[in-house]
Amino acid sequence: GGGGTEGGGGTEGGGGTEEEQTQAGECDPTAKNYYDCLNPTMSDFAEHTDHRTLDDVHSDFSNNLANTPIALAFSGVANLLNFDSSECPIFSIDLTDTIIGVNASTTIHCEIMNDHIKPILSLVMTIIFIFIGFRILASA
Repeated sequence: GGGGTEGGGGTEGGGGTEEEQTQAGECDPTAKNYYDCLNPTMSDFAEHTDHRTLDDVHSDFSNNLANTPIALAFSGVANLLNFDSSECPIFSIDLTDTIIGVNASTTIHCEIMNDHIKPILSLVMTIIFIFIGFRILASA
């Protein structure tokens, strides 16, 4: 009869027979065997043999990124300022040659800065940076 539903005599449902696809020269993207039509031997894909963990991939990426010319150009900048072993400078006034006769020294300026000014200043600057960032995003 008139091309039954079994066997796929036409182009409905499966994109035609293999003979029709090779005769047409193109594969039907709606066909179930579309990928097999494009690459029946899968020769373009290399075999996956590398079984690496996410930590290995991250480590390799970080190392490769650190060894780029732009990162190497700025590698000395990190050592320009070192705050790891910073200490509060002692404020000292030598009054030994005066009638007072003592060397007055204090670190109260550091205590005031760390205990009272630093938290407030940090909060204010965070609010300012958020506001500036919002303005930049809103104006884009």
